[in-house]
Amino acid sequence: MSTIKDSLILVVEDEPGMRRGLRRVLMPPYLVRETASIEEAISAVNESKFDLALVDVRLPDGDGYQLMQAIKQKQPDLDVILMTGSTSEPDEKLYRSLVEGAYYFFFKPIDRQVLLALVDRCLRLRRAQQENLGHIKRLSADLAQAALFQKSLLPDGPLINSHWHIEGRLRSCDAVSGDTFAYLPLKEGVAVALGDVAGHGVRSAMFTGMLIFALRSALRVNPHPCELLCLLRQETDFFVPPNFATMVYGWLTDDGACHYFNAGHPDIFWQHGDDIHLLPSTAPLLMNTPISIPDEIETISLAPGDRLVICSDGLLEARYEKGAEFGKERMQGAIRSASLLPIPGAIDAILACMDEHCRHRPQADDITLLIIERL
Repeated sequence: MSTIKDSLILVVEDEPGMRRGLRRVLMPPYLVRETASIEEAISAVNESKFDLALVDVRLPDGDGYQLMQAIKQKQPDLDVILMTGSTSEPDEKLYRSLVEGAYYFFFKPIDRQVLLALVDRCLRLRRAQQENLGHIKRLSADLAQAALFQKSLLPDGPLINSHWHIEGRLRSCDAVSGDTFAYLPLKEGVAVALGDVAGHGVRSAMFTGMLIFALRSALRVNPHPCELLCLLRQETDFFVPPNFATMVYGWLTDDGACHYFNAGHPDIFWQHGDDIHLLPSTAPLLMNTPISIPDEIETISLAPGDRLVICSDGLLEARYEKGAEFGKERMQGAIRSASLLPIPGAIDAILACMDEHCRHRPQADDITLLIIERL
């Protein structure tokens, strides 16, 4: 990127004396290309990238307002300063200049120091905008890479074996998410988890990645919920208050048993026949603060056709503006309505029910939905 002093300025002025005067004021420190008509100015814009344009309102082949719009179509980020020697209807000229997007408007002749100060300020603001846009592009690229990495930590498809069918869906409200889920086949059975780090965005996503690696590390030692939760608490000391996470973890065995803990997460929905049971939290949040409440492990036995539906609080708390939350009762109704659908269709139907309740308002939190079915 060139320096401010190397900036190329387009001067569009049909009076030779005025062109010479502007050139003497601007050169140096700037580079100047002079044109005397709209046709010459358009040709110059097609050939070169300018940093600023000084345009006379009255030109032999049209007016400066039309030229300004033509210039902005070719170089949208180029600022234009309009100038005129006519003093008639000054307020109207100023108003039209501002409405049509001119950076500034002045009457000729203009003081040399004022012109230089105006040009310098315009160029510095333009340079700052370009640097900010470059910074935003780099951040966007970094976020896109982070989102791809986070996606790589999720299962790349459903888990289906002779005993279980498990699928999940994550909808982030930002480029990256504070929610995550996992299901992994083990030597004995299947491990399944859904975690939700407080908040959303980059900070939560960073902790989510650390939580996934802590979970995988604990699974290598012992998949039983009791031992795993103990190891997980030891390995999640990175949660500095007020940061914390909730998690549901289950160890599914071939006989249909689900040994699980629910560490501060919303209720699990157990679809058992025609009934839907709510399985509440069994343990405190995952956080680096001693809590006196003991951890408890529960076991349920799923019959063929039973489903466990686990979701993050972003789904249950979804609402339209000033409206009621989606809530547990609507969630139960959505699960019942989707009970005969295959799991992918059931996930779609439940999320569609939530979207309809929220009137398709943009989501305010990450949303994750996981369904486990005993085959």
